[in-house]
Amino acid sequence: MVKKLFASLGKAACYTLLFVGMQLIVSMIFALVAGVSAAIPYIADNSTLDMDAIMRMMTEALYKEALTITLISNVCSLAFLALFFAMRKKNVLAQTYLAKGLPNLAFLPLVLGGMCLAGFVGILLDMLPIPEHILEEYSQSAQMLGGAGWVAVLSSVVVAPIAEEVIFRGLVYTRLR
Repeated sequence: MVKKLFASLGKAACYTLLFVGMQLIVSMIFALVAGVSAAIPYIADNSTLDMDAIMRMMTEALYKEALTITLISNVCSLAFLALFFAMRKKNVLAQTYLAKGLPNLAFLPLVLGGMCLAGFVGILLDMLPIPEHILEEYSQSAQMLGGAGWVAVLSSVVVAPIAEEVIFRGLVYTRLR
């Protein structure tokens, strides 16, 4: 019994580390590429490296590519899991217990409820007396993250929820349960 408990805890920890580790690895690759591209002009001019400027450029590049990093790391995590379970000759959906899915049209109340909640929160935020400088800072921060586009939609609306459901609800939660 205790052995089975520790095995389940270990599996849950490994799946969590896969998710976090993939985020870290992809972020480090992007940071390395940004750092090298920021240092190349200094090396080409044979001048002294300005580490503060290089770090600032790396940070800006990571903020600008945050959604792309999330997209790539989530796709890599799902691909790794698919490969892992294929090598073990097991079905990913059966292992995650997500194969059952929702009954027909059961998602409609969820979608409508989510839309209503989003509208309610939007109206509530419009009614709150939020100072103008906070709204401007929020707008600048949102622009730094890449704004709205197909990468943002694909990353935030499609791939991230699927990866999180498969890893956390499908694998981690079922192992802990």
